[in-house]
Amino acid sequence: YDEVRIPPDIQANLTDYRATLSIVVLLTEDDPDSVAVVPAVARLLALSPQLDLRILRDDEDPELLQHMLQVLLPPAELERLEESDLPQFFLFDEDWVLRGQWGPRPMSCERRLLEWLRRHPQYEALENDDSPGGQSRWLELMHTLTFEMRAWYNTEFSQDCVREWWALLSALQNEDESDESEK
Repeated sequence: YDEVRIPPDIQANLTDYRATLSIVVLLTEDDPDSVAVVPAVARLLALSPQLDLRILRDDEDPELLQHMLQVLLPPAELERLEESDLPQFFLFDEDWVLRGQWGPRPMSCERRLLEWLRRHPQYEALENDDSPGGQSRWLELMHTLTFEMRAWYNTEFSQDCVREWWALLSALQNEDESDESEK
């Protein structure tokens, strides 16, 4: 969190950000993307009192989590969520209407991850291997991936994440201003 640097122009724009948004992130705590992305987004959102981040972990009470998601998300989003990688961020306006969604990582990081997965094809195969040896090897690969992703985010992807988020937030604010001028 403290290592994430927000460019001065984005900081200035966020202090004047007028749209009120509640951002709900659904995450898996030990996932490499969650470890890298959530602190960057949290740091960015902390710069505006209009932006509220709420965190839901997928290991919380499953019935409560399912109920909350059913209340918050349209059915099509719920279906898509089952096939999505975490973390997933959902942006709601002040009336809790879904205005946007983002996740699990910046687009620039996607290419690097696909390259890593090509070099480590056993990662996805071992993920569903319940044998002690399979789980042990998968955990080793998970730690390796988490370490490498932290390095990726520390060098470039953290800034890409911040820029993608600022583009999303700007678009939402511009939509709000456009809607208000039409009234």
